[in-house]
Amino acid sequence: MGYLCWRSGYSDMILTSSFFGLLSEDPDDVRNKVYEIYKAKAYINKYQPQKGENPADANIPLLRLSELYLNAAEAAVKLGNNAKAVEYLDPIVRRANPEKTVKDENITLERVLNERRKELFGEGHRLYDALRNNQTIERKDVKIDAVSSTKHLSMPDEAKKFDWNYYKVVLPIPKFEIDTNPNIAAQQNPGY
Repeated sequence: MGYLCWRSGYSDMILTSSFFGLLSEDPDDVRNKVYEIYKAKAYINKYQPQKGENPADANIPLLRLSELYLNAAEAAVKLGNNAKAVEYLDPIVRRANPEKTVKDENITLERVLNERRKELFGEGHRLYDALRNNQTIERKDVKIDAVSSTKHLSMPDEAKKFDWNYYKVVLPIPKFEIDTNPNIAAQQNPGY
């Protein structure tokens, strides 16, 4: 993962302009330190190697305490337990910016998902968070000078806005599986 994000590596993963705008809403949020702007692109600088190791060896954490807190906050919101949602979300918000808190707030699912988005960016959670919550993924063309070289809308129109109903959300049955068991060929997922 580190080499995919590293600007001197593959440099395949950068922040979208709209996500950069979301993080920029709070300049004091510590999560603004896990990207670097280079030639008007925001490169994810989240996966740092251990001392003396190559950035190519830096990998994504499999499980983090913050993810567990965010999972619990989401569950509490869905169960209608605001006190528990505050209890789980507040440490995440305060760690990101000690001047912020969610105490005395009515925590919404949108609030929790935005914190998940900021906390877990670059880790591949956003798509599944949106699909799990019947939301639409919409890629917006946002112009922000600091990341003006970012071009993230060079994709087919069908991929710019979709939800759980989009046929590519369910992957195709691999050809190897169909070749191994021709009886399932007629069961290929729609669209493939």
